[in-house]
Amino acid sequence: MNKLDKKSLGFLCVVFIAVLARSFLIHNYVIGMLFFVCTALSLSLTYSPELYDKLYCTLLVAAAFEYTAYLPGHEQIYFFHVMLFLMIIFTALQWIKNGGINVNMDKKILGFFIIWFIYICAGYFWSKNKSFNIKYIAIYAMMFAFLAVIIVYNNTKEKFKNTIKVIALIASVIVIIGIIETATGVELPVKHYYSYTVNKLSEAEIKLLQTRPIVFSYNPNNLATLLNLCLPIPLFLFTFSRYGKQKIGYLLCSLLIFAAIVLTTSRASLLAAILIVAIFTLAMLKEYRLKGLVYPLIIVIGFGVVYKFSYVFVMRNSAIYRNEMKQKMNKITNIENVKVGEEGSESERLTVVYDVIEGVFHDKRLLGFGAGNTTQQLMDKGNTHGIYSPHGLIIEVLGDFGIFFFILYGIYYLYLLYRLLLISNIRDYGAKISAYTLMTVLFGFALSSLGPSSVTYFFPYWIMYGVTISCINLYSRQ
Repeated sequence: MNKLDKKSLGFLCVVFIAVLARSFLIHNYVIGMLFFVCTALSLSLTYSPELYDKLYCTLLVAAAFEYTAYLPGHEQIYFFHVMLFLMIIFTALQWIKNGGINVNMDKKILGFFIIWFIYICAGYFWSKNKSFNIKYIAIYAMMFAFLAVIIVYNNTKEKFKNTIKVIALIASVIVIIGIIETATGVELPVKHYYSYTVNKLSEAEIKLLQTRPIVFSYNPNNLATLLNLCLPIPLFLFTFSRYGKQKIGYLLCSLLIFAAIVLTTSRASLLAAILIVAIFTLAMLKEYRLKGLVYPLIIVIGFGVVYKFSYVFVMRNSAIYRNEMKQKMNKITNIENVKVGEEGSESERLTVVYDVIEGVFHDKRLLGFGAGNTTQQLMDKGNTHGIYSPHGLIIEVLGDFGIFFFILYGIYYLYLLYRLLLISNIRDYGAKISAYTLMTVLFGFALSSLGPSSVTYFFPYWIMYGVTISCINLYSRQ
């Protein structure tokens, strides 16, 4: 941590006044104070006298708080939107002031995103629900702007390291709050996915929900996916750090993040965590040969203990939590009762996949349904029992954009992995750790993306791409 200068303190005063005014107007001080504390910690961690850097850190914090940090009277407008708008302006000013910004952008990646946005707009002509399509064009434009801000900002190794520091800081705060939530049975005073139907839930169902961490996310699945994206950071730092105390610290961080993932009871994220450990093992074999297996062995043992005794974190209603976890894990292997069109989480997810594949191939919608129109396809089918979101990166890309773009997207994803693999061979430890971490993140997300209802408006998804592309841009010359 660094001591803040007068400019940073002045900036924090402005943030404090803004969150205090918001808190006063909506009669909720908890989220505002947490936002202020996270912003202050991020500025202290990444000390810089430049206003541009302070705004960027605040943007990352706002992205983590998502919809919980909304503007009074306008729940669809978040602090994130305000900070993104300011960052776009300041990025443009930086560009003009310096006569451009040296980004060293990979031309193939840039070309992919240009093609993607043109295709998103072109989809308007074959979309059934034009209003859905227009809404998603606006969302993609905003997210591409967010992605561009991250890439343009991280044009030096120092800024890139600071971005990772802020992400790690936010993940730490989220894990701590999540474990406190499960231990006490008390959640943050924000609306979650069940807030709109709370009167219809039984007391037993409410108690069950209180055994799961949610923090700033809409539901536990979103939180679990976010934590999966953060898990590889301490894993590889545990391996490559040179001091014993640091190794112990990173190991404990890894165990706590995994504990929070387990407590969400998200099966997709648990399976993704297993995949992450598998990729981590391959990386250790590549780096250290058989001697490297000691690190995955420690992680596997640690994760096994955490999984078995995760109920210890649930001080209230631990029996309910253990019963729910047992039922959920049994459903992973027991697929006999999973059928298309039937009720139940597993059957509904299978039905979503079936409806999308049938629409694309059988109904000859090879160009896709259009951005946002996978939802319309599921609504038209009417057999998903009120579930109209794609629930998965692969299904969302296939449904919205069709088979041809799906293949192109797959090539893009593999290209990112290939470039990161090349960077992992560099002797620079910073480059090596970053490359291994991001490769593992990409593999893990392919599976954990089954958790969120949609990845389009899932901020960590775009941060993942922003950091990955920044890493490739920074180290490609080496």
